[in-house]
Amino acid sequence: MRYLIIIGLVIFLSSCSSKPAYHIQGVTNTKTKGKVYLNKQEGYKFKKIDSTTIKNNTFEFEGFVNIPDVYGLSFEGKNGVKRFCLENTNYNITIADTISKSKIAGGTFQPLMESFTKKMRAIEAEERDIVKQAREIWRDEHASEEDKKNVSNTLETFRNNVKVAHAKTFITENKSSPFTPNVLNIYVRNYLDLNQLDSIYQTFTDNVKKSNLGSKLGKSITNTRLSAVGNPFLDFSVLGVNGNQIKLSDIVKGNKLVFVDFWASWCGPCRQIIPALKETYSKYHPQGLEMFAVSYDDDDEKWKKAIKDENFAWINGSNLKRWGCPSASLYAIRGIPANVLITNDGTIVGKNLYGEALNNKIEEFLKEKS
Repeated sequence: MRYLIIIGLVIFLSSCSSKPAYHIQGVTNTKTKGKVYLNKQEGYKFKKIDSTTIKNNTFEFEGFVNIPDVYGLSFEGKNGVKRFCLENTNYNITIADTISKSKIAGGTFQPLMESFTKKMRAIEAEERDIVKQAREIWRDEHASEEDKKNVSNTLETFRNNVKVAHAKTFITENKSSPFTPNVLNIYVRNYLDLNQLDSIYQTFTDNVKKSNLGSKLGKSITNTRLSAVGNPFLDFSVLGVNGNQIKLSDIVKGNKLVFVDFWASWCGPCRQIIPALKETYSKYHPQGLEMFAVSYDDDDEKWKKAIKDENFAWINGSNLKRWGCPSASLYAIRGIPANVLITNDGTIVGKNLYGEALNNKIEEFLKEKS
């Protein structure tokens, strides 16, 4: 009896100490050799977190994830990442010559993601055909304005009624999938105002909200509200060209108005508007306007060369972290150029103002203070 009790206790303790885990078994073709990398999605990029070596055209990964999330496999000497939803379960993977055509079987969420992606690829192929036809008409000097308008409406209708509709259906039916924030961000977000976006986000399960992109989406919604026009500015620091620390709050204190321009040397549209910014600076700097250019570069040499080439007269700073710059998160910036206009009492009075709209807002403020 005592032995039975001991055996039972051992089995009980073993069951208590064990926990679910993922087990990935992969098969490659003879052309794929070297290392395989397991990557975790961080924002829109993938970061390597584990690696193994292909042996006899096979490879394996084992581990544990706290919550399901989007991961990816990449291979030494090959471009691209094969995304998949990783849970604590078994996966069988067959690697093709083209990474994107590889097959991944396993899990609850992976088949749903694969199904969505397959249909979306077909939709996007059809969209490209419509865009091609539209461009031919837009470039045709003999085409009437009505023809151009009609083809533009056809494209817009297709995107709304087919492409975005497909994404919305996936979101509605898959609120517990870690892939859903990706779909929302890529295909639907630009068609929603902030309240609509937040309303959809609140329907997600807790695990989805805790996922990599889910948590970033929640933070973006919060910071978009915090950085709205009429609210106090959100402070941050960057390093100046000479390595000195520059705080936004210090610049705000010393000027009537501060125009914060988020840009990068690699951003074509950012550099196209620089001549107009120079005109604004030249006209209003003597009246109390300061400009603060915050770069999302990650290359010190290219950043400083651009400043020299453009002959900036205003304050420049960067953390050289590209989208990892704190200001990108604080001000929920999803694309550049972007900007905020701040008064010396610390109030945000404008966002994403350019040209005449920017000058008018500056004039409005200066008249109020005169």
